[in-house]
Amino acid sequence: MKNKKLEKLGNLKLRTKIEAFAVSVLLLLLIVASSFANITISNSGMIDSSGQSMLTDGASFIIFTDGTTTYAKNGTSGMIDSYNTNSTIVFQYVFGNVTSGDKIQVKKGTYEINTKLTLDSTQMPIYLEGQGSMLDWDRVGTVLNASSLHGNMIEVGGDHVERTSGFHMTGFAMELSGQTLGAGVEIHNPVGCFLRELWIKEPHDVGIKLMISGAPGHGGATGCCNTIFHCRVDTSGGTGIISDGVYSKVILNLVQGSIGAAGNIVVNGAQTLVMGNTIMGGSSDVGISIIGAQCRVIGNFVSLCDNHGIRLQSDNNLISGNYLYNNNQGNAPNSADIRVLDSSNNSITGNHIKDTAGKMDYGIYETGTSDGNAISNNYMSGHTNAEISVVGANTTICNNPGYNNNSLFPFYKQNTAPSIHDNCTAYWYDTDDSYMYQIVQTYGTTYYVNMTTTI
Repeated sequence: MKNKKLEKLGNLKLRTKIEAFAVSVLLLLLIVASSFANITISNSGMIDSSGQSMLTDGASFIIFTDGTTTYAKNGTSGMIDSYNTNSTIVFQYVFGNVTSGDKIQVKKGTYEINTKLTLDSTQMPIYLEGQGSMLDWDRVGTVLNASSLHGNMIEVGGDHVERTSGFHMTGFAMELSGQTLGAGVEIHNPVGCFLRELWIKEPHDVGIKLMISGAPGHGGATGCCNTIFHCRVDTSGGTGIISDGVYSKVILNLVQGSIGAAGNIVVNGAQTLVMGNTIMGGSSDVGISIIGAQCRVIGNFVSLCDNHGIRLQSDNNLISGNYLYNNNQGNAPNSADIRVLDSSNNSITGNHIKDTAGKMDYGIYETGTSDGNAISNNYMSGHTNAEISVVGANTTICNNPGYNNNSLFPFYKQNTAPSIHDNCTAYWYDTDDSYMYQIVQTYGTTYYVNMTTTI
């Protein structure tokens, strides 16, 4: 009997402890619920009743949207410094309050920009980061939209400064169909600037423009060592990319549909690496225009340009491993996949150059004062005027396989025999007597074989 009473007493104490614990948990839940009573939870994050964001990031400013309102959170204080239904006002506030070394992070969302956004060179370096992707426009993430904009969307520096050093921008889509003037991104006198993963649609003049402009009273403008990497420009009204400044890189970009007469990619800066880009010309006059000297143009795909695939207007460049296909869509009589215009001492080697349209064009076309170019090991076919035409007395040609007009060789159409390297073979169509000659040079001696073939 005594044991049963003790067992009952133990069960009562255990139940009392469980009930006490349950009451404690209930009280804790009530306290937590009460503390969250004034908090609004949105897709972009959490903001408490005092206006303080509960997001934590390493950025100096975080810009995000909640419904129709755009917010700018101060990354140091955690407070919301600016908010407005007009995204431009919030961006202008942030751009005006960042200092050297700051990072601006822009969360996923669409932001309407109706006035030019500017950063001064004295604020550099600045890191502007979105959450975009080039893979799918419907999933690009951070979109800057210009339904009505007269001028550049983002302009960094200005023509009054000597240099703009260290501007970094990545992860944005820019819809510029409402732009009536300007570029998507324009940087004046850039040094060490880096643009990556930008998708720019329908810029009025230029998608990305790195330019050297005047710097009165500042010892002259300069530009150097910039990178444009894995960006995309779709345009029916302007040039894709313009790169000024030396020692720069334009790598793995896609430009399509451009109608800029200057070219889809225009390189004014010397010693620039242009590599792995894809150019789908649309109505563009030129795919890649090389104006700066000593550039390396390697492994690019250029197709469907109205006139030239690659145009050289400078000296000492390397043009190698590029694939040029069906350019001269405008059927201009003097167009070429590679046009060498007043351009000397270039190495043009290992390119695949093909035209299936039967238009009046050239594979490689040397004109003007060009001389001393080395043209070797290019595969060419299908060009009606000639696979290769040269004017320079010191230009050399060697081992360029292919065919033309059902002949198993490319030919060089001119009235003087071209120069070739030792141990090379070439074919020359003499425009004076309309005969084809095989030219062979062995151990310094050149042999001409009249193939008695008229074309």
